[in-house]
Amino acid sequence: MMAPSNRLVGQAALGALAISVTVVLFLPAFDLDLRPGSPVGQSVGIIAAVLLVGSLGYVLVRRSDARETSKPRAQLLHAVVGSVGVGLAIVHSHAYLREWSALVFLAALGLLATGLYGRILSPQRVGRAFGREAVPFGFAADARPDPRLGAILKEKQKLAGILSGGRTPEGQFVLRVEHWRTRPSQAWRYQRLAATERALLARHPRSARALVPAPERWWRRLHLVFALLFGLGIVAHVVTTVFFAGYVADGREVYWWHLTAW
Repeated sequence: MMAPSNRLVGQAALGALAISVTVVLFLPAFDLDLRPGSPVGQSVGIIAAVLLVGSLGYVLVRRSDARETSKPRAQLLHAVVGSVGVGLAIVHSHAYLREWSALVFLAALGLLATGLYGRILSPQRVGRAFGREAVPFGFAADARPDPRLGAILKEKQKLAGILSGGRTPEGQFVLRVEHWRTRPSQAWRYQRLAATERALLARHPRSARALVPAPERWWRRLHLVFALLFGLGIVAHVVTTVFFAGYVADGREVYWWHLTAW
């Protein structure tokens, strides 16, 4: 059974996509200039970029010291605002895929697809993997842990004590924005140790990694890749269209707002 918050996210995504496709297909019949660089089209693009970039604020909330009760709300806003932003991006671009700026649009679609998968489908699949269908726990004489894990755990415990001021045990410690701001060197060392620990545990014969389907292991990484591509793409798109409009037009009419100082 789908959680109410996930149902809301799905409805927001489907609604935004349906409305945006309808606008692209039918509004031109009413003689409304919706070209990407028109006053309306450019304004829609600016709003879409602001919403999508703003939704990235969830990353800071997720790793902040804010109350835990505020994080589910921030995650919900992240998903809903991002879905609306992608819908507006479709309206702005007209789903036109012949220019390089279409890569920004495709990255936004990738963000939406991987985000919806991770929010709605992945938890159900992971739940089945660790529920009744999971392989029962067992012992194996030859399945001993990697000897390096002990040293890594001791170092993590030491760093967790330093970063948290001795308030949080290593098993409950999570790196926060505050840790990166105040003690970046120790935070970086802890991050590297945690990554090494995960890699060593994943190779263990009794690792739960084998129970988790590949999409559940990769969707978040793909989501982050699409976020990086979108961020770089939106910066490049804004800089070129505003400051190098003649280059972008390539001999065509420059009909959008731009600067011509140089």
